[in-house]
Amino acid sequence: MGTKSRDVLAGRTRVLVDGSNQRGPASEQLPDEPYARSLRPLFPPSIEVVVVFDTDPPIGSGTLRNVGGVTIVHARAGGGDDAIVRRAAAEPKQTLVVTNDIELRDRVTQLGAHAERNDWLRARIARGRQRAPSVGRQNIRRPDVTPGDDADADSTTDRSWQPGRGATVKRGPSKKPPRRH
Repeated sequence: MGTKSRDVLAGRTRVLVDGSNQRGPASEQLPDEPYARSLRPLFPPSIEVVVVFDTDPPIGSGTLRNVGGVTIVHARAGGGDDAIVRRAAAEPKQTLVVTNDIELRDRVTQLGAHAERNDWLRARIARGRQRAPSVGRQNIRRPDVTPGDDADADSTTDRSWQPGRGATVKRGPSKKPPRRH
C-alpha cells in the first residue's frame, strides 16, 4: 500500500492549538506571546490561528487577546479543553485541532473536526525555520586566495588582523594618576 499524501489544511479555516499541551525542549511551558507570534507565519492568512492555554491571563490583560495575528485564549485552570471543544463545535469540518491530549482528540473528532498531534506542528515549525548560518563570519574567504594556494605562507601577502585606529593598543603611560589607598 502506498503512502497517501494529504494536506491537513485543505478546507480548513481555523487551527486550534492546545497551548498548554505544547512544551519546549526541556519540557518547560512555553511563553504565551512569543510562541503564539511564531505560529502566524506557518499558516496561510486565510486560516484563523487560535492558541488556548489552561492558565490565568497575565495581570492587566483579558482572557482573550490578539497577538501578531494569533488569538490567545486563557481558559483558566482546567477549562482549556472545553474552550477548544466549544470553538471546534462552531465549525467542525473547517477546524483543525493540534494536541497530544487523547481525550480532547476524541471529543473533537466526534464533532467532525480533524485532529493532529504536536509532532505535526513541530515538523511544520522546523520546516518554516530559517536555515541561514548563525551570526558571525565563520566561512569568509579572501578573494585573492584560492583553496590550496600557498599565499598564506608568503609574508608580503599576509593580511592578518590589525587593530583599527589604535583603540585596542595601549600606547605610552596612562594619563590618570595612580590610585592611592
